[in-house]
Amino acid sequence: MEDVASGEVSTILLVEDDQTLRSLTGEVMEELGYQVTAVASAEEALQALQKERFDVLFTDIGLGGMSGLDLSRQALRAYPDLRIIVASGYSFDKDEELEKVGVMLKPYDLMKIRQVLGGLSVR
Repeated sequence: MEDVASGEVSTILLVEDDQTLRSLTGEVMEELGYQVTAVASAEEALQALQKERFDVLFTDIGLGGMSGLDLSRQALRAYPDLRIIVASGYSFDKDEELEKVGVMLKPYDLMKIRQVLGGLSVR
């Protein structure tokens, strides 16, 4: 099922330390037509960003080691055009550096993922 609007957002780097959630979220994104690279940590994500170009970084905030927020800050400094969505089970205050970062509250479902990623496609 191709759901990628105009092909603008097609590659997603998914960062989630929970293996089951990482697998399920990646499958949903792929079903929506996105190419997904899934990793378990911020450190793995930084390595992937150096090797490959991604349209979107979709990261959990609560990762072991470096947090998803710190990952987002580093990624934005190195790749200012990267679109970022952080997922969290709780609300938080975004600082100035993260003002353009999208937030998705957990638990999320297929419709929320479709809506958030679809909104990025028309940027």
